[in-house]
Amino acid sequence: MNYTDLLISQYATRPRARATIQALEDDMKRSRDGALSVAGMLNIETATGISLDVIGKIVGQSRVLTGAVAREFFAFLDKSPTEGFQRGGTGGSPWYRQGDAIASTATLTDSELRAVIRARCIKNFSLCTLDSVEQACEQLFGRNRYSIEIIGPCHWEVTTTDADPFILFCAKELDVLPRSSGMKYTFVENEV
Repeated sequence: MNYTDLLISQYATRPRARATIQALEDDMKRSRDGALSVAGMLNIETATGISLDVIGKIVGQSRVLTGAVAREFFAFLDKSPTEGFQRGGTGGSPWYRQGDAIASTATLTDSELRAVIRARCIKNFSLCTLDSVEQACEQLFGRNRYSIEIIGPCHWEVTTTDADPFILFCAKELDVLPRSSGMKYTFVENEV
């Protein structure tokens, strides 16, 4: 609808009146489009960038993981994977000095953050039953790519098949599976 066509005949031919009404109409259209886009911004499947960060804050998951990536330092043979000795600040691995951080931060991509957010949503609304743990495992690892065995009281073993290393890291270190107080998960990886 064009609001400038609704002007009474007295103002219909006035350019300033038409311009004022057109400017108001444009602002209303931008406001309406902005309000309608909120639903898309909070959709886990379609959100990207900042919108996905907002969803992450709502469910309790940051895009930046502190201490998630192990740093490499110079080591002698058979001690750890290393790039050799660093000379003049280039090439190789640096020497470890007392107080150096042994891990650095990592920033999740949109697809990685989306997977963790889905698992967090399940965890946040679960009753910590076997069904909710299976639902979270299916979301993380995929259908028929995991099994859960009850080892003992409050101890469950999750066996995964060809799990993505990042997803396995999230399950182990970020505690994204539903967990009641005192519950312990052990993870076993089967490679096919």
